[in-house]
Amino acid sequence: MKKFYTLALAAAVSLAASATAPAQLKTLAPEKKATTSMQRETTVVKMSKVSSKGLSRAGEEESIEGEYEIIIGDYYFDTSVGEFVSEAEIVDNGNGSITISSSDFYNTVKASYDAKTGNITFTSERLGSTTINNKRYYVAFQPTEFVMISEEEGDILYNSYSANFDATTGEISFPADCGFAWVAYSDLAYTKEAGFLDLFDVLGMSKAAPAEPIDEEQAGQWKTIGNATFVDAWVMASFSLVDENDNSTPVNPADFPLEVELQQNVENANIYRLWRPYFSEEFLELVGSNTSKFNGQIVFDVTDPDHVIVKPGLPAGYKSPDGEFYNFDLLGWQIWGFGDEFSANEDLPLIYTFMEQNGQPFSTFKDGVITVNSSNFDFSAKCEKAYSWTKAVTKVSTITFPKGYDNAGISEVEVNDNGEATYYNLQGVRVNDNVKGLVIRVQNGKATKVVL
Repeated sequence: MKKFYTLALAAAVSLAASATAPAQLKTLAPEKKATTSMQRETTVVKMSKVSSKGLSRAGEEESIEGEYEIIIGDYYFDTSVGEFVSEAEIVDNGNGSITISSSDFYNTVKASYDAKTGNITFTSERLGSTTINNKRYYVAFQPTEFVMISEEEGDILYNSYSANFDATTGEISFPADCGFAWVAYSDLAYTKEAGFLDLFDVLGMSKAAPAEPIDEEQAGQWKTIGNATFVDAWVMASFSLVDENDNSTPVNPADFPLEVELQQNVENANIYRLWRPYFSEEFLELVGSNTSKFNGQIVFDVTDPDHVIVKPGLPAGYKSPDGEFYNFDLLGWQIWGFGDEFSANEDLPLIYTFMEQNGQPFSTFKDGVITVNSSNFDFSAKCEKAYSWTKAVTKVSTITFPKGYDNAGISEVEVNDNGEATYYNLQGVRVNDNVKGLVIRVQNGKATKVVL
C-alpha cells in the first residue's frame, strides 16, 4: 500500500530567506559584547509596551497553550537584524512541561511549567549530534544571561532562569538580559565549546489574537459554479510517496488531481476562489488528516489573464506540523508588499518590469485553465516569506474550470471595429485616453495592454 509522509521544512527555500538556514557556527559580533546594561534596559522598557491582542476578559484566565508573538531582542552576530517580532506556538504537554516552537528557533525549546504560579523554568538540554561542514558537533540548548564584567565588556553566562505567564493578560515576561542559545561542542562530553548555532535575548511573549475561522457566512458573497480540477503544488508537493520497500520519491501533484468546489465572486465576476480545497475526500484519503481550524480558500483574480493574481494573506485551510498554509503566487506577493499604497495604474507596470527582469514567472488564465507557474506559500498570515518546495517534481499548480467558463477580463471588454481606439482599466471599465498607467486598448477588434 502506498503511504504519504511530509517532507521536512528544510526541503523548502524562501525567495526572501531560507526556510531553514544551513547550520553554521557563528561568532559573536564585537559591538554586541560592548553593549551597556543601561542601553539594554531601555530596550526592554520600550519593547514591553507592545500591546497584546485577543486576550481574555478581566478576571478570566487563559490557558498557556496557543500562538504567540515573541519579541526577540539582541542578536549577538554580525548578521544581526536587530529586534523583531516573530511567531511561536506553545503546547502544554500535561506533565508539568511545555514546548515552545518557532521557525526562528534552531530547535524546539522545552521548559518546566507550574500552572499555579505561572512560572516557566528553562534549563540546559543536550540535543545530540549534528554535522556542519563535514565535522561532527554536539548541540545543547542553553538558557542564557548577559552580564557586564567590566564597564567596557559583557559576557554570556549559561544560567537556568524562570519566565512568568500571566493568565489574565496572556503575557509571558522574561528577566532582563535573558535569552536562548544553541551551542555546539566538539566533544561528546559537551565540554569543549566550538561556537553558537543561534543566540539571542527574549524580551517577552504576547498571546496572539485567535484567528477567526472562515465560515459559511461568506457564502453570500460567492456563488458556486461547479467543481474545478485542482493540481496542487502548494501542499501536495510537500509529500513523498513510499512504496512497499520503503523507497521514497517526491509526489508529482499532477498524478493526484483533486475535485474542489469553485466559486465566483458576486460583486466582481473576475474573482474566483477554491473553497475548502484541503478537505476534499481525495485529499484527506491521501494525507490522512487535516487539523486546520479554517475552512480555507484560495482566491485568484483573472482580470488580466496574462497576469493572474493569487491573493496572499488568506489561510488555505491546511495545517502542517510547521503551521497553517497561506498560498499565493509571486505577483500577488509583490502586490501585497506595496500594502495600502498600492495603485494598479502606477505600480503594476513597475512590478511587471521587475518580475520580468528577475525571471519571476507570471500566472496565466487560458482556455479555462489557471496555471500558477510558481506556487509559493508562507506559514504566517503576514506572508513575510515566500517558500517553495525545491524537492517537488513540479511547482506548477493548475485549476481547470468547469466546461463553459473561459477567460474573463480582456475577453469581456467591448470590441470596437471602426478603427477608433477605446481604453479600459483592468477592471473592464471604460476610461479616457488621458489616464496614466496600465490600461487595455481596444482597436480594430484587438485588445492589448499598454502603458500610457
